[in-house]
Amino acid sequence: MFIELIEREVQFLKDKTENFDGYFPCSKKVCRLDHVWKWLNLLHLFSQEEVIKIVQKLRGMIVLSLS
Repeated sequence: MFIELIEREVQFLKDKTENFDGYFPCSKKVCRLDHVWKWLNLLHLFSQEEVIKIVQKLRGMIVLSLS
C-alpha cells in the first residue's frame, strides 16, 4: 500500500513536469533544470491549504473589483 502511494505521487510529478515542459520547453543547450525546480517549488506552494485559501480570497476580491 505504501509503495503504491509513492508510485502514484511519482507519476503525478512526472505528469506535471511533462505538462510543464510541453508549455515551457527549455531552449538552452546546457540546461541545469533550474526552471523545472522553480516550477515544482511553486506547485508545492500552491498545494498547501493556507495558500489555496489566500488565492481564493484574492480571486474573490479581483472579481468584485471588476464588477
